[in-house]
Amino acid sequence: MIPAVLLFLSACTRYDDSAVNGRMNRMETELDRLESMATRMNGDIAAAADLLLVFSKGDYVTACRPLEDGSGYVIEFSASSPIVVHHGKDGLDGTDGTDALNGADAEDGVSPVIGISKDETGTYCWTLNGTYLLDENGGHVYLTLSSTQGKDGTVPQLRVKDGMWQLSLNNGYTWTDLTRASDAAQASPYIFTAVEPLDDVIRFTLADGSSFDLLRLGPPSLVLSGWQGVKVVPGRSVDIAYTVSGATLRTGVRAVGNNGYSAVVNVQDVSSGTITVTAPPQVVEGEVLVVADNGYGSLSIRKMTFSTTGITVTELEAFGNMQDFEW
Repeated sequence: MIPAVLLFLSACTRYDDSAVNGRMNRMETELDRLESMATRMNGDIAAAADLLLVFSKGDYVTACRPLEDGSGYVIEFSASSPIVVHHGKDGLDGTDGTDALNGADAEDGVSPVIGISKDETGTYCWTLNGTYLLDENGGHVYLTLSSTQGKDGTVPQLRVKDGMWQLSLNNGYTWTDLTRASDAAQASPYIFTAVEPLDDVIRFTLADGSSFDLLRLGPPSLVLSGWQGVKVVPGRSVDIAYTVSGATLRTGVRAVGNNGYSAVVNVQDVSSGTITVTAPPQVVEGEVLVVADNGYGSLSIRKMTFSTTGITVTELEAFGNMQDFEW
């Protein structure tokens, strides 16, 4: 009888906990993945805010360089620090989960989709799953505020805690539950789904389908033509053609002469025109400076030198902007 009792007790202690351990391991793996996803999403949310903040301050893109691993781009500006933007495929709803993080029955794994949209005032605002985010006063949550308001806009933050996606609009001071953080195997960790370098803008497309463009500019380049072989005649005028590559709607061309040489700019369009230079009654050596300003603080300068032997053109190093120009 005693051996039978011992055999029974031994059998009772042989509990197979592999299923529980497997479930716990899957939950830990999923939690790590969701936390990593939240970190990536927060980085991209901050990058979106930085991009529009830089642009609102009058800066512009000078280069868009792909990352070595192909996961995104480094966006470079004329004055601001570079910003790294990662992008991925369109985010999808996750499949039905098998183990919800809080131990209850799993729901469809749907990660929050943060987007950007202009409201009726023309100001960029944050959206959540296609709907404007609202602050404690019921107003839209803006990416950037005007300089007269003295501060930058709000940057949303996401995290996973107690099995829920949570959102903060006050730098992590308080958090609001959003949706169940289920097994979202197909959900994308990317806020940006595409970064497209176009001719004069960089287009950023977000996971909710919204997009915004940032002005892309290289330095202007002023080219003068039609001056070769021209003889300088006392009191006579000559037309010198110009073109500006990298021109914008703000581009302006100015010309000024010395020693009796006068110069008038005749604009044809934003990137081309002519400069009429009139010589003094007696030909002496004189100069005409021609400055192309792209309207964003970048210049291209050429110096035309007039003398009895003809005209020569040299390039001068750009400096500051037109307000710094003295003659």
